[in-house]
Amino acid sequence: MVNEHGISVRQACRAARLARSAFYAPRRPRDDGPVIAAIQGYVQDNPRHGFDKLYPTLRTQGFGKCRLYRVYKALKLNLKRKGVSGNPIIPSCGN
Repeated sequence: MVNEHGISVRQACRAARLARSAFYAPRRPRDDGPVIAAIQGYVQDNPRHGFDKLYPTLRTQGFGKCRLYRVYKALKLNLKRKGVSGNPIIPSCGN
């Protein structure tokens, strides 16, 4: 917007609802290699465990919950699993 329309950075950021620091600061690339390796290693050893059991184990290695879950979803590991059903509830006859 600044180059095409000739408006100031302040006006362009205000129109786009961004902070001016976002215009000047370069975005840091994410390096999720260690997280991916840790998740895949855990899933290979424990294929039936979900995120609720994965998180406490990898938390001790210093990975945060939001980062772990973001990568866990990106690897398509957050699939619904069919639960084990117990005895079905049978309604009484009313007698």
